[in-house]
Amino acid sequence: AMAAQGLPNVTRCKDLLPFCVNQMNLARIACPVTCGCDNPTSNLALSQSMDGCPSACASTDWHQSTLRALPCTEKSASQMRQDPVWKAYASQISARIYRVMDRYQSLLPELCAAGGGNCEEMFLELGCGVVPYYKETVLKMSGNLYDPCEGNFMGEALMTRPLSILCPITCRCPGAGLSAEALQARSCPGKCLNESASR
Repeated sequence: AMAAQGLPNVTRCKDLLPFCVNQMNLARIACPVTCGCDNPTSNLALSQSMDGCPSACASTDWHQSTLRALPCTEKSASQMRQDPVWKAYASQISARIYRVMDRYQSLLPELCAAGGGNCEEMFLELGCGVVPYYKETVLKMSGNLYDPCEGNFMGEALMTRPLSILCPITCRCPGAGLSAEALQARSCPGKCLNESASR
């Protein structure tokens, strides 16, 4: 069955690791832990149930304890450009944008103008600045308000791992006066609770 889907004949989940971040979800369905579905620091942006990751992965003890231990910091755009996790997010999310916007290719130059019309370059150029840029651009183009901090790029058509994990400052995790439960619900790093309390 896997060979029919363009995957090699494999016997172990680790053999599927190279296929975890592509647009097909079979590897994530078969091997969610190996693919990083339960790890908020993995390079897997396509971590929603529609992408093959069981929804229970985001509520595992491992996921929650890893999220609680993350620092409430973010890298500059130039640092993000070099970060392997951000580069993987840029590649996966932009590929999905192209797929979702297949019938509306003429809108991509405007949507991804900050990257010269290239959506992956938009992510790499802006780093966490992609959050306000994307929100404002999509609102202006369509009247829809989507929040990449929550992983919402195009409603049900394009949901990803929340960018608040990598962009907690831009996503206003610290200082928002949120409870631990609210920070967790927004996928904010746990150390942002300490930042919120000290402000």
